[in-house]
Amino acid sequence: MPAAGLFDVVEHMADDREFLAMIHDHLVPQGKVYLTVPAYNALWSQEDTDAGHYRRYSRHSLHDLLSRSGFSVLFLTGFFQFLLLPILVARVLPFRLGLARPLQSSEVAERMKEQHVVNDGLPADVLSWLLRRETKNIRRRRETRYGASWLLVAGKT
Repeated sequence: MPAAGLFDVVEHMADDREFLAMIHDHLVPQGKVYLTVPAYNALWSQEDTDAGHYRRYSRHSLHDLLSRSGFSVLFLTGFFQFLLLPILVARVLPFRLGLARPLQSSEVAERMKEQHVVNDGLPADVLSWLLRRETKNIRRRRETRYGASWLLVAGKT
């Protein structure tokens, strides 16, 4: 295959290196992989556990993982920069203070829906503006050194 898109997938793999090596084997020469993963172990919270994540990634660990899996990193940027503080306050601090409780599987989908839907009004307008700004930077291939997630493009070597 010429390309693979792995959007919020790799962090769910027990052996992420083996998984990416398998993807590498299925790509044509010069094939590309496009992926997103959650950033920073320091942002680990109950939501990561509930979602079935094995890990979060630093910029360095993600770059190293792709290199060890046979890829050459072409582009690596942080995104959702504006979510770092809200994640810290709403997820990480309650988790670290022992205030977050594990969700039942029936509750996970509802929680995700609550956290990923923004109604109309000023919050939606601000969020749209922030997302447009980040998208413009990605289109211009401007790498950002931080964010709540990483976006990576790598080529098969």
